[in-house]
Amino acid sequence: MKIELLTLQCIKNYGSVLQTYATEKILNEFFQEVETIRFVRDDSADDNMLTEWVKYEIGLKKVVKKIFLFPMCCRYKKVFNSFLDKYINLTDEEYRKEDDFSKYPIKADVFCVGSDQVWNSSWNKGILPAMYLNFVPDDIMKFSFCSSFGVTRLPEKEIKETTRLLKRLKYISVRESSAVELLDNLGIENAKHILDPTLLMSAEFWKKISAPKLIKEDYVLVYQLNPNQEFDEYAQRLAEKKKMKLVYIGMRMKDKLKKGKVFLMPEVEEFLSLIQYASYVITDSFHGTAFSINFNREVIDIYPNEFSTRLSSILKWAGISCRHLESFDDFEIANEKIDYVTINHKLEKERTKAREFLKKIKNDVERENDII
Repeated sequence: MKIELLTLQCIKNYGSVLQTYATEKILNEFFQEVETIRFVRDDSADDNMLTEWVKYEIGLKKVVKKIFLFPMCCRYKKVFNSFLDKYINLTDEEYRKEDDFSKYPIKADVFCVGSDQVWNSSWNKGILPAMYLNFVPDDIMKFSFCSSFGVTRLPEKEIKETTRLLKRLKYISVRESSAVELLDNLGIENAKHILDPTLLMSAEFWKKISAPKLIKEDYVLVYQLNPNQEFDEYAQRLAEKKKMKLVYIGMRMKDKLKKGKVFLMPEVEEFLSLIQYASYVITDSFHGTAFSINFNREVIDIYPNEFSTRLSSILKWAGISCRHLESFDDFEIANEKIDYVTINHKLEKERTKAREFLKKIKNDVERENDII
């Protein structure tokens, strides 16, 4: 039995490629063949990447910035494309436009969309009908797995179209509890709240591909997606108070100027290692938080200005909303240890729940297709 997965694997960040890997692996527990559709948003395509980075610049400044950012652009492509090539079973054809799905039809017994922010219209620059599997015939099973809206409510102008598209899916699961309420308000009932796929795979699973330990000393790790000087100053002061090395996962060329040891765009396996062995992780990233929880690290979350719903949802689920830093003068937060005995027990329950959801779908597909 073959299943096609549609997700945002093309986005060049650690969370996107790792959630794709985890989703493929968990689907493979129930379906013999799992293939991920090589869907590419125009703004994230390799040939458009540098242009997107400088789209707000003009004249000479644009030319200079392009030259300056070119090496970093190449690094992004190398790190994430090499991971996808090594670990993900992608379709031969690339799909960018709506008519590509007609031009290169895909055949499978069942189609899945998710996880990641597949339904976040702000992140995706509008509704992407493909992300609701609009190209799949009515008589083929369609479902979502840990899909995310990234917001607690939809813009009024998107409600009608989103509802229409969602009603074509037989089963829906979302990765934020707030999304269940959002769907209820749209008249779509029985949606399941399932954790992000990276959490549905155990720490031992991730350790198999994680790089060896990269730092000998104890260290405070910073994984920061949104520039914030107060964030940086807080991390420096915490590292000093704990008498630990300060380590950054750098995402921009200018991150090399930060105080501490900077790993500029490390390989994906190194990203995992840096979180796995950190004493503390300070982050504004959902997946930075998710992997910290999975590896039982002492995590401190600093919410970004946008899309913080995912972070608050995972902290609330884990019972550690107190790990949201509300004041840059609060260093006591690091002195209270997280109760991972309780969290790990909850994780096991969620992993069972997710697999029961997929087992039900598999059995349903087998009945519909008379597969023995």
